[in-house]
Amino acid sequence: MAVKVVAADVRDLKVAFLGGAGRMGYALARLHSKSGFKHVTIGSRDVARAKEAALKLQKEVPVKIEAADLHAAADAADVVFWVAGPTGSMCKSPADLQPRFEVLRGLRRELQGKLIVDCTNVMYAYPDSAWGSTSSLLLSQEALGVPARWTCAWKSVFFKRVLGEPAPDPDNPMSVFVCGDDKEAKDTVISMVDVIPGFKGLDAGSANHSRILELLGPKWLQELETWNYTDRGYVAGWRYGP
Repeated sequence: MAVKVVAADVRDLKVAFLGGAGRMGYALARLHSKSGFKHVTIGSRDVARAKEAALKLQKEVPVKIEAADLHAAADAADVVFWVAGPTGSMCKSPADLQPRFEVLRGLRRELQGKLIVDCTNVMYAYPDSAWGSTSSLLLSQEALGVPARWTCAWKSVFFKRVLGEPAPDPDNPMSVFVCGDDKEAKDTVISMVDVIPGFKGLDAGSANHSRILELLGPKWLQELETWNYTDRGYVAGWRYGP
């Protein structure tokens, strides 16, 4: 059964970042809490790491930052951001992704019916010839094995951009592409992006389109910067619009 997400202001939603003590998870938790989201929880398999990250973030923002294990964080949230590892350079083959899928399977009770935002890229673990064949969203959806309102977002934005390095420009926002098959869930995530200064949510199609979206992620962005802007330190992103 799908869990309906209802709030007059999306910043009133309870959001949890599973993997929130990691690089991208912490950056997203920080961005949302600094953008007015009032109920932010950092979830981690290691509660001590979650508490450490929450304490660090608490020094920057006026809202209370909660820390919890993955089960408690997911259970209490209206919207769950899936940012758990291992991903990226830690993955050398598809077999390296199995631990994260085991974590998902262990969260079936808490995640069933929930709105989930997948923010990870897993194609690093695949040879170039397999790029575009699947995506983290599709693999994670299959691994979870119970109905949930899966979307994906923030896949094509470097974590430094999310941290505000450099600061986002509200007059020239970075694009955040959002995919998913549940229109209401996707619209909610787009609305959540739109209240964050310097970023604009864009409908990027169905969950199947996440295969394309993952190709626009950090691996290719890193190559583009290496070829064109060697002194910038990986801060590129996408802007789409008229």
